[in-house]
Amino acid sequence: MTIAVDSTTDWNHLVRHTFIDFTQTTEFLKQPVVISKADRITYTDIHGKEYLDGLSGVYAVSLGHNHPRLNQAVARQLARVTLAPPMHGIADVSLQLVAALGAVAPPGMTFVKSFSGGSEANEAAFKFARQYHRLTGNPGKYKILSCYDSYHGATAGAMAASGTGARKTAFEPQMGGFLKFLPPAYLTQVAGSPGAATDLALHLLERQIEGEDASTIAALIIEPIIHLAGIAVPPAGWLQGVLDLCRTNGILLVYDEIITGIGRTGQMFGAQTFGVAPDILTCGKGLSSGVLPVSAMVTRPDLAEAFIGAEVDQRHFNHGHTFASNALTSAVGVEVLAIMEEEDVCANSQTRGQLVKETLTEWQTELPITNVRGEGLLVGFDLVSEPGSSDANAMLGPTLRRKAIEHGLIMRIQPTWGALAPPLVCTEKETWQVLERFREALLDAWDAAA
Repeated sequence: MTIAVDSTTDWNHLVRHTFIDFTQTTEFLKQPVVISKADRITYTDIHGKEYLDGLSGVYAVSLGHNHPRLNQAVARQLARVTLAPPMHGIADVSLQLVAALGAVAPPGMTFVKSFSGGSEANEAAFKFARQYHRLTGNPGKYKILSCYDSYHGATAGAMAASGTGARKTAFEPQMGGFLKFLPPAYLTQVAGSPGAATDLALHLLERQIEGEDASTIAALIIEPIIHLAGIAVPPAGWLQGVLDLCRTNGILLVYDEIITGIGRTGQMFGAQTFGVAPDILTCGKGLSSGVLPVSAMVTRPDLAEAFIGAEVDQRHFNHGHTFASNALTSAVGVEVLAIMEEEDVCANSQTRGQLVKETLTEWQTELPITNVRGEGLLVGFDLVSEPGSSDANAMLGPTLRRKAIEHGLIMRIQPTWGALAPPLVCTEKETWQVLERFREALLDAWDAAA
């Protein structure tokens, strides 16, 4: 049966036959956005209205929409092979992705297994950590530590690791073995300064490890920049302190770089931006530039060596997906990384990100925003009652979300904070277009919320 799509199509009716991610359908239908095409940093909806993509889809469209080289890479691979037999072989292009990711990851992290999305990659990291400890004589290590306000995915294990409050309530009880700790952002007010908050957070984490018994803890997962904490950039000493605690207690440190990886922070990974490398990192989103679902778990060969042995020993990584190491998605990942290197996209991320931060910082004197922060083209800010104030304005966020859509801008907006993260290939002109449209939307929202 063929479904005709034309000017008579009732799109709202069709919306009621699906779910929009993390969005109430009735609310979405008050201001529906149904996209029909995209190019570079612009979306066009079914009515011909254009929107600037100030969010890279959702931190994924690193190289802009409709990139000709990525389209060509898909076409070439379509003519070769799309799915190798997962339990019998692997495509040559999937091994090329292993080499390409290993070449840009932190030194020594050259072991790669690719998947379809960030949740899958994080699930693999948890299972890798648990099986690794079992294979190396520490079968009691199974617990996973993660921090409040983190987000690690929507599948069962990844959701259990996420510290996102009400997002999980409908699905409780969560899987066992996942425990939360407080990051410095939670403690700054009571501690008095970022440095004191870092010291306190590390002290509390150390005591939690002692209280849980380190011999039961397999891994600790953290985002280098904690997204749902409002683009919380790690204070000095935090990531190194976490790594030191993990090393002391035989805990594998996992970085969730689904958002921060592939140039978003101005270097290929947040691990390089902040100078502290983990044992395992996961990446996705920007690795696909939004073309096809691809993600990866990256680790060191010395850790992966624990899984090598005779068939009768059953030491192999007991995990897989039909579309893991997929040939078609691997071709996209390989081409994304090639373009990143050839065009020095990380440098552009740094340059444009600095422009966004400097401009928003200047605008703090006349707009109700404060505390501009971020790295590369991942820039956050708080929404306040008026310029110069530190009082959070929870009414402004929902209004700004509506006004941004009205003004043709897609961006991340929470009740008390927002973020701009356009594609990493933005030109200076395109960056200013995003900034000016944000300014117009914010002024309109501030006026409407008054």
